[in-house]
Amino acid sequence: MSCKRISELKIMTLCDILFASTLVLFLLSLKVLSVRCTELSKPALVILLDGLNKLKVLNISHCIITEYHPPPAPMEILIELDQSILKKASRCSV
Repeated sequence: MSCKRISELKIMTLCDILFASTLVLFLLSLKVLSVRCTELSKPALVILLDGLNKLKVLNISHCIITEYHPPPAPMEILIELDQSILKKASRCSV
């Protein structure tokens, strides 16, 4: 059961794998998503880009994009998105 009427959404909280998976599961018709000024994990970003096929605009400006590594390695804050993410995002206005 997905919500077909919601086409735009603004998120103002942490976007992790669970949150991104829930969005993909219930908001398949999402065309505009803003996660501006939040913490966004790299795996969550991949889930959003792969799962929201109708997405046209993705606002990730001023986000802290993180990648977690197995302990004892610290969390990494990404400064640039890698080519795999950029390729997935090329269909959207990012």
